Amino acid sequence: MVMKRTCHKGYKKTVFRCVDAPGFANFRAKAQLVVEKALAPGYALPNTDNSDRSLSQGIAMVVYPKLVASAYATVRALREVQGCRLPIEIWLRPDEMDKEPGALDPLKDLARNKSAGEMTFQAIRHSHAVLFNAKVYAIYNSKFDQVLFLDADNVPVRDPSYLFKTREFVDTGALFWPDYWHPQQTIFAINQTSLVWQLLDTPFVDMFEQESGQLLIDRKRHAAPLSLVTFYAFHMPNYFYKLKLAWGDKDLFRFAWLKLGARFHMIATLPAVAGEMVGTSFCGMTMGQHDPNGDVIFLHRNQLKLTGESKVHNFDPRLKKALANARAMFRRTRVA
Repeated sequence: MVMKRTCHKGYKKTVFRCVDAPGFANFRAKAQLVVEKALAPGYALPNTDNSDRSLSQGIAMVVYPKLVASAYATVRALREVQGCRLPIEIWLRPDEMDKEPGALDPLKDLARNKSAGEMTFQAIRHSHAVLFNAKVYAIYNSKFDQVLFLDADNVPVRDPSYLFKTREFVDTGALFWPDYWHPQQTIFAINQTSLVWQLLDTPFVDMFEQESGQLLIDRKRHAAPLSLVTFYAFHMPNYFYKLKLAWGDKDLFRFAWLKLGARFHMIATLPAVAGEMVGTSFCGMTMGQHDPNGDVIFLHRNQLKLTGESKVHNFDPRLKKALANARAMFRRTRVA
Protein backbone atom coordinates (compact mmCIF):
# COMPACT_ATOMS: atom_id res chain seq x y z
CA MET A 1 0.00 0.00 0.00
CA VAL A 2 1.35 3.43 -1.00
CA MET A 3 0.72 6.77 0.72
CA LYS A 4 -1.66 5.30 3.28
CA ARG A 5 -3.35 8.23 4.99
CA THR A 6 -5.48 9.25 7.92
CA CYS A 7 -6.94 12.67 8.60
CA HIS A 8 -3.97 13.40 10.85
CA LYS A 9 -1.11 12.75 8.43
CA GLY A 10 -0.18 16.29 7.44
CA TYR A 11 -1.19 19.84 6.75
CA LYS A 12 -4.83 20.35 5.89
CA LYS A 13 -4.09 22.09 2.59
CA THR A 14 -1.71 19.42 1.30
CA VAL A 15 -2.87 17.98 -2.02
CA PHE A 16 -2.35 14.24 -2.53
CA ARG A 17 -2.81 12.96 -6.06
CA CYS A 18 -2.86 9.42 -7.41
CA VAL A 19 -0.33 10.47 -10.04
CA ASP A 20 2.19 11.06 -7.23
CA ALA A 21 1.98 7.48 -5.95
CA PRO A 22 4.47 5.80 -8.34
CA GLY A 23 7.15 8.44 -7.74
CA PHE A 24 6.50 8.32 -4.00
CA ALA A 25 6.92 4.54 -4.00
CA ASN A 26 10.08 4.66 -6.14
CA PHE A 27 11.70 7.32 -3.96
CA ARG A 28 12.99 4.77 -1.45
CA ALA A 29 14.45 2.59 -4.22
CA LYS A 30 16.34 5.55 -5.67
CA ALA A 31 17.58 6.46 -2.20
CA GLN A 32 18.88 2.93 -1.71
CA LEU A 33 20.94 3.17 -4.91
CA VAL A 34 22.51 6.38 -3.60
CA VAL A 35 23.39 4.66 -0.33
CA GLU A 36 24.88 1.60 -2.03
CA LYS A 37 27.11 3.82 -4.15
CA ALA A 38 28.21 5.82 -1.09
CA LEU A 39 29.03 2.64 0.86
CA ALA A 40 31.17 1.17 -1.93
CA PRO A 41 34.92 0.89 -1.22
CA GLY A 42 36.86 3.98 -2.20
CA TYR A 43 33.86 6.32 -2.26
CA ALA A 44 34.57 9.82 -0.98
CA LEU A 45 32.75 13.14 -0.92
CA PRO A 46 34.07 16.03 -3.02
CA ASN A 47 37.30 17.52 -1.62
CA THR A 48 37.99 14.52 0.63
CA ASP A 49 40.15 11.44 0.21
CA ASN A 50 40.93 8.23 2.05
CA SER A 51 44.45 9.17 3.08
CA ASP A 52 45.68 9.29 6.68
CA ARG A 53 46.49 13.00 6.59
CA SER A 54 45.37 15.14 9.50
CA LEU A 55 41.74 16.22 9.30
CA SER A 56 41.01 19.78 8.26
CA GLN A 57 38.48 21.71 10.34
CA GLY A 58 36.56 24.90 9.67
CA ILE A 59 33.31 26.83 9.59
CA ALA A 60 30.96 27.10 6.61
CA MET A 61 28.20 29.66 6.07
CA VAL A 62 25.82 30.51 3.23
CA VAL A 63 25.00 34.10 2.29
CA TYR A 64 22.84 35.99 -0.15
CA PRO A 65 22.54 39.79 -0.30
CA LYS A 66 20.10 40.17 2.59
CA LEU A 67 22.19 37.90 4.82
CA VAL A 68 25.50 39.74 4.38
CA ALA A 69 24.86 41.99 7.40
CA SER A 70 24.18 38.97 9.61
CA ALA A 71 27.22 37.10 8.32
CA TYR A 72 29.39 40.18 8.82
CA ALA A 73 28.28 40.43 12.46
CA THR A 74 28.85 36.72 13.05
CA VAL A 75 32.34 36.72 11.51
CA ARG A 76 33.39 39.80 13.47
CA ALA A 77 32.09 38.22 16.68
CA LEU A 78 34.05 35.05 15.94
CA ARG A 79 37.27 36.87 15.08
CA GLU A 80 37.27 39.95 17.30
CA VAL A 81 35.25 38.88 20.34
CA GLN A 82 35.76 35.11 20.64
CA GLY A 83 39.23 35.02 19.08
CA CYS A 84 38.28 32.10 16.83
CA ARG A 85 40.93 31.34 14.19
CA LEU A 86 39.16 28.52 12.38
CA PRO A 87 39.13 29.06 8.60
CA ILE A 88 35.75 30.14 7.26
CA GLU A 89 34.06 29.32 3.95
CA ILE A 90 31.44 31.77 2.70
CA TRP A 91 29.22 30.00 0.18
CA LEU A 92 27.19 32.09 -2.27
CA ARG A 93 25.39 31.99 -5.58
CA PRO A 94 27.11 34.38 -8.04
CA ASP A 95 23.82 34.91 -9.88
CA GLU A 96 22.23 36.20 -6.65
CA MET A 97 25.14 38.41 -5.60
CA ASP A 98 25.52 39.91 -9.09
CA LYS A 99 22.07 41.44 -8.74
CA GLU A 100 23.37 43.70 -5.95
CA PRO A 101 26.88 44.86 -6.90
CA GLY A 102 29.02 45.59 -3.87
CA ALA A 103 26.81 43.63 -1.48
CA LEU A 104 29.70 41.33 -0.61
CA ASP A 105 32.20 44.14 0.03
CA PRO A 106 31.89 44.13 3.86
CA LEU A 107 32.82 40.45 3.99
CA LYS A 108 35.62 40.92 1.46
CA ASP A 109 37.07 43.62 3.71
CA LEU A 110 37.11 41.16 6.61
CA ALA A 111 38.71 38.49 4.43
CA ARG A 112 41.70 40.75 3.70
CA ASN A 113 42.78 40.50 7.34
CA LYS A 114 44.59 37.16 7.04
CA SER A 115 46.09 37.46 10.52
CA ALA A 116 42.65 36.94 12.08
CA GLY A 117 42.11 33.67 10.21
CA GLU A 118 41.53 32.64 6.63
CA MET A 119 38.19 33.34 4.95
CA THR A 120 37.42 32.19 1.42
CA PHE A 121 34.46 32.58 -0.92
CA GLN A 122 33.01 29.51 -2.60
CA ALA A 123 30.56 29.55 -5.51
CA ILE A 124 27.32 27.57 -5.52
CA ARG A 125 26.54 26.59 -9.11
CA HIS A 126 23.93 23.84 -8.85
CA SER A 127 20.63 25.10 -10.28
CA HIS A 128 18.61 23.54 -7.44
CA ALA A 129 20.93 24.74 -4.65
CA VAL A 130 18.73 27.63 -3.62
CA LEU A 131 17.10 28.59 -0.33
CA PHE A 132 17.50 25.74 2.19
CA ASN A 133 19.23 23.49 -0.33
CA ALA A 134 22.22 25.85 -0.44
CA LYS A 135 23.16 24.63 3.06
CA VAL A 136 23.15 20.99 1.98
CA TYR A 137 25.26 21.86 -1.07
CA ALA A 138 27.80 23.77 1.04
CA ILE A 139 28.29 20.95 3.55
CA TYR A 140 28.47 18.27 0.84
CA ASN A 141 31.09 20.24 -1.12
CA SER A 142 33.02 21.87 1.72
CA LYS A 143 36.81 21.68 1.62
CA PHE A 144 36.87 20.89 5.34
CA ASP A 145 36.91 17.26 6.47
CA GLN A 146 35.16 18.28 9.67
CA VAL A 147 32.83 21.22 9.22
CA LEU A 148 30.82 23.37 11.60
CA PHE A 149 27.99 24.83 9.56
CA LEU A 150 26.41 28.00 10.93
CA ASP A 151 23.43 29.90 9.63
CA ALA A 152 24.56 33.45 8.93
CA ASP A 153 22.36 34.79 11.75
CA ASN A 154 23.71 32.32 14.31
CA VAL A 155 26.31 33.86 16.63
CA PRO A 156 28.50 31.74 18.95
CA VAL A 157 28.93 33.21 22.43
CA ARG A 158 32.45 31.73 22.68
CA ASP A 159 35.04 30.27 20.35
CA PRO A 160 33.34 27.08 19.06
CA SER A 161 36.64 25.38 18.18
CA TYR A 162 36.41 23.19 21.31
CA LEU A 163 33.34 21.42 19.92
CA PHE A 164 35.57 19.44 17.56
CA LYS A 165 37.32 17.94 20.61
CA THR A 166 34.25 17.03 22.64
CA ARG A 167 33.82 13.37 23.47
CA GLU A 168 30.38 13.39 21.86
CA PHE A 169 31.75 14.53 18.51
CA VAL A 170 34.88 12.38 18.62
CA ASP A 171 32.76 9.29 19.37
CA THR A 172 30.05 9.87 16.76
CA GLY A 173 31.36 12.32 14.15
CA ALA A 174 28.10 14.28 14.17
CA LEU A 175 26.60 16.78 16.61
CA PHE A 176 22.97 17.80 16.05
CA TRP A 177 20.78 20.23 17.99
CA PRO A 178 17.10 19.91 18.97
CA ASP A 179 14.26 22.17 17.95
CA TYR A 180 11.39 23.24 20.20
CA TRP A 181 9.04 20.71 18.65
CA HIS A 182 8.22 17.11 19.50
CA PRO A 183 5.74 14.64 17.92
CA GLN A 184 3.32 15.40 20.76
CA GLN A 185 3.48 19.14 20.06
CA THR A 186 4.61 20.18 16.59
CA ILE A 187 3.73 22.86 14.06
CA PHE A 188 5.33 20.79 11.29
CA ALA A 189 3.12 17.69 11.59
CA ILE A 190 6.13 15.37 12.03
CA ASN A 191 4.36 12.85 14.23
CA GLN A 192 3.71 9.13 14.27
CA THR A 193 1.05 9.31 11.55
CA SER A 194 3.04 11.49 9.16
CA LEU A 195 3.62 10.23 5.63
CA VAL A 196 7.29 11.11 6.01
CA TRP A 197 8.03 7.73 7.61
CA GLN A 198 6.52 5.95 4.61
CA LEU A 199 8.52 8.11 2.23
CA LEU A 200 11.74 7.34 4.11
CA ASP A 201 10.78 3.67 4.58
CA THR A 202 11.85 3.86 8.19
CA PRO A 203 10.01 3.36 11.51
CA PHE A 204 8.67 6.33 13.43
CA VAL A 205 11.21 7.72 15.90
CA ASP A 206 9.89 9.46 19.00
CA MET A 207 12.37 12.31 19.50
CA PHE A 208 12.60 16.08 19.34
CA GLU A 209 12.76 17.57 15.87
CA GLN A 210 16.07 18.96 14.64
CA GLU A 211 17.11 22.61 14.41
CA SER A 212 19.75 22.93 11.72
CA GLY A 213 21.02 26.45 12.35
CA GLN A 214 24.20 24.70 13.45
CA LEU A 215 25.59 21.32 12.43
CA LEU A 216 28.95 19.74 13.24
CA ILE A 217 29.79 16.88 10.88
CA ASP A 218 32.80 14.74 10.06
CA ARG A 219 32.41 14.53 6.28
CA LYS A 220 34.94 11.73 5.81
CA ARG A 221 33.24 9.56 8.40
CA HIS A 222 29.69 10.28 7.25
CA ALA A 223 29.94 10.25 3.47
CA ALA A 224 26.95 7.92 3.13
CA PRO A 225 24.39 9.87 5.21
CA LEU A 226 25.55 13.16 3.65
CA SER A 227 25.03 11.65 0.21
CA LEU A 228 21.55 10.58 1.31
CA VAL A 229 20.77 14.07 2.67
CA THR A 230 21.82 15.51 -0.69
CA PHE A 231 19.51 13.08 -2.47
CA TYR A 232 16.64 14.05 -0.19
CA ALA A 233 17.22 17.76 -0.83
CA PHE A 234 17.77 17.67 -4.58
CA HIS A 235 15.39 14.96 -5.74
CA MET A 236 12.71 16.33 -8.03
CA PRO A 237 9.88 16.47 -7.32
CA ASN A 238 10.75 17.32 -3.73
CA TYR A 239 8.18 15.34 -1.78
CA PHE A 240 9.22 16.87 1.53
CA TYR A 241 8.18 20.26 0.15
CA LYS A 242 5.37 19.18 -2.14
CA LEU A 243 3.58 17.15 0.53
CA LYS A 244 4.71 19.42 3.39
CA LEU A 245 6.42 16.55 5.18
CA ALA A 246 9.33 18.64 6.50
CA TRP A 247 10.34 22.29 6.65
CA GLY A 248 13.30 23.00 4.37
CA ASP A 249 16.48 21.20 5.42
CA LYS A 250 15.52 21.27 9.09
CA ASP A 251 15.07 17.54 9.71
CA LEU A 252 16.71 16.04 6.63
CA PHE A 253 20.00 15.42 8.40
CA ARG A 254 18.57 13.37 11.26
CA PHE A 255 16.32 11.55 8.78
CA ALA A 256 19.35 10.40 6.76
CA TRP A 257 21.33 9.40 9.85
CA LEU A 258 18.34 7.52 11.30
CA LYS A 259 17.69 5.75 8.01
CA LEU A 260 21.26 4.42 7.87
CA GLY A 261 21.64 3.81 11.59
CA ALA A 262 24.62 6.16 11.54
CA ARG A 263 25.83 7.47 14.88
CA PHE A 264 25.13 11.03 15.96
CA HIS A 265 24.76 12.91 19.22
CA MET A 266 21.65 15.04 19.70
CA ILE A 267 22.36 17.71 22.31
CA ALA A 268 20.33 16.78 25.39
CA THR A 269 19.67 20.32 26.64
CA LEU A 270 16.60 21.78 24.98
CA PRO A 271 16.85 25.17 23.27
CA ALA A 272 16.25 28.32 25.27
CA VAL A 273 14.55 31.52 24.16
CA ALA A 274 16.24 34.91 24.38
CA GLY A 275 14.50 38.21 23.83
CA GLU A 276 13.32 41.30 25.64
CA MET A 277 10.41 42.52 27.71
CA VAL A 278 7.96 44.72 25.86
CA GLY A 279 5.77 46.15 28.58
CA THR A 280 4.64 43.13 30.55
CA SER A 281 5.12 40.68 27.67
CA PHE A 282 8.21 38.69 26.78
CA CYS A 283 9.17 38.93 23.11
CA GLY A 284 11.35 35.99 22.09
CA MET A 285 13.61 36.74 19.13
CA THR A 286 16.54 34.36 19.48
CA MET A 287 17.03 30.63 20.02
CA GLY A 288 19.72 29.68 22.51
CA GLN A 289 21.47 26.39 21.80
CA HIS A 290 23.77 24.53 24.18
CA ASP A 291 26.96 22.51 24.06
CA PRO A 292 27.21 18.90 25.32
CA ASN A 293 27.83 20.18 28.86
CA GLY A 294 24.61 22.21 28.87
CA ASP A 295 26.25 25.63 28.50
CA VAL A 296 24.90 28.12 25.97
CA ILE A 297 27.10 28.22 22.87
CA PHE A 298 24.92 29.62 20.04
CA LEU A 299 22.42 32.47 19.83
CA HIS A 300 20.41 31.93 16.67
CA ARG A 301 18.65 35.17 15.80
CA ASN A 302 15.95 33.48 13.76
CA GLN A 303 13.15 35.99 14.29
CA LEU A 304 14.60 39.51 14.22
CA LYS A 305 17.21 39.70 11.45
CA LEU A 306 20.02 42.19 11.02
CA THR A 307 19.70 44.26 7.86
CA GLY A 308 22.60 46.68 8.10
CA GLU A 309 20.16 49.55 7.65
CA SER A 310 19.56 52.46 10.01
CA LYS A 311 16.43 52.08 12.10
CA VAL A 312 16.30 55.67 13.36
CA HIS A 313 13.03 56.22 11.52
CA ASN A 314 11.39 53.64 13.80
CA PHE A 315 12.59 55.31 17.01
CA ASP A 316 10.47 57.27 19.42
CA PRO A 317 9.79 60.75 17.89
CA ARG A 318 11.34 62.34 20.97
CA LEU A 319 14.58 60.44 20.32
CA LYS A 320 14.56 61.52 16.68
CA LYS A 321 14.19 65.14 17.79
CA ALA A 322 17.01 64.74 20.31
CA LEU A 323 19.27 63.27 17.62
CA ALA A 324 18.43 66.13 15.26
CA ASN A 325 19.26 68.68 17.98
CA ALA A 326 22.54 66.91 18.72
CA ARG A 327 23.53 66.96 15.05
CA ALA A 328 22.67 70.66 14.79
CA MET A 329 24.74 71.45 17.88
CA PHE A 330 27.64 69.43 16.47
CA ARG A 331 27.51 71.38 13.22
CA ARG A 332 27.46 74.71 15.07
CA THR A 333 30.44 73.60 17.16
CA ARG A 334 32.42 72.70 14.03
CA VAL A 335 31.62 76.06 12.41
CA ALA A 336 32.70 77.91 15.56
